[in-house]
Amino acid sequence: MTTLVQIPFHGTRIEAHLADDDLHVVFRPIVESLGLEWSSQLRRIKRSPWASHGHMNTTGSDGKNYDMVTVTRRTLTMWLATIQASRVNPNSQELLAAFQNESADVLDKHWHNGIPASVNPAPVPELTLSQKTRDQIELLGLARGLVDQNWLEGKARIVLARALDEIPETPDHQIPLYVESYLNEKSGLTAAQAKTLRSIFGRKVSAAYKAHHSRAPQKSPGEVGSRIREINAYVEADRWLFDQVWNDDYEVLFGATLFHELSA
Repeated sequence: MTTLVQIPFHGTRIEAHLADDDLHVVFRPIVESLGLEWSSQLRRIKRSPWASHGHMNTTGSDGKNYDMVTVTRRTLTMWLATIQASRVNPNSQELLAAFQNESADVLDKHWHNGIPASVNPAPVPELTLSQKTRDQIELLGLARGLVDQNWLEGKARIVLARALDEIPETPDHQIPLYVESYLNEKSGLTAAQAKTLRSIFGRKVSAAYKAHHSRAPQKSPGEVGSRIREINAYVEADRWLFDQVWNDDYEVLFGATLFHELSA
């Protein structure tokens, strides 16, 4: 029968054991401590290609035997990264942040420092990310405090989801929106026309944003054409401002006359 180690963690506990040179964490108590629905999160784990889960038998405090679902330390870390604060109740958001920021370090510290040296656990394998993904995550980390937090979190979720081959679960207030991509969505607008219009349209959107929010949009590093520049950081929640500028200034004028004037 497997013996679990219980590690105190912010008013709750993490239950885990070492097997096959890897840390295995009992999954359900963590899910329920965050107020999430157990069966739906278990389905997510089972269908995710990056997840590894198993079962273990243990004896509860009541003396009965229980079959528990466990996940590897790496799986727990990646699962936590996919949970949005908006999906848990307000009372659990602080605990979620603690799990996301500290649980991996707590587990590693306990197994490296808290068990007899004779056990000598092997290093826990880390998720292998592409160099491009690592560079993007590092850049986003450097931007913390410099750009809009909603934009930053949304961009980070997109980067992580792409690395995990998943569709990002991101609310509108965190999905980045760019002037260039907005113009490229306009049917009938060629790439050359969008490029010609980009600067003028962007200045008008910036003015509309400032008029509505009483502040200029924050900046963030982004691609413009083939170069990285400091650009205004908008999110999908700002799309109505883009639509307002387009409808007021360009919808009726759209056509050859407009671009003849722009090119003159």
